[in-house]
Amino acid sequence: MLTSKNSVSYALAVAGAALMILLLFFIGCSKEPAWKAINDQVKEEYKVQERTRSDIIETGVVSNLEPGIVTGLNSLPETEIAPGAKGRMYWGKGNLMNWMTLDPGAEIPKEKLPGERI
Repeated sequence: MLTSKNSVSYALAVAGAALMILLLFFIGCSKEPAWKAINDQVKEEYKVQERTRSDIIETGVVSNLEPGIVTGLNSLPETEIAPGAKGRMYWGKGNLMNWMTLDPGAEIPKEKLPGERI
């Protein structure tokens, strides 16, 4: 049998649970990524001026890395590019990086690139 005291306790428990769910929902829906606050702090501390590049063409290619997350090179899949030549690649907006390992005597076919190679 529900008493008045039990009803109040039940109502408070339900209201508390609902409040916690709403709070967690709004925390999870933050508009800024978690790393942005640290990035802003470092920029302020070292007087780093932020710039946004407008010269990078939009390709629609989606990066294989998560924004703001450090990814270890060994966690990237290794791909055989040519016999005896393997690479771990990652890409983002405006760049492609390839860390290559060559077996003794391995060759990579010559090619002509439209951009720079570092």
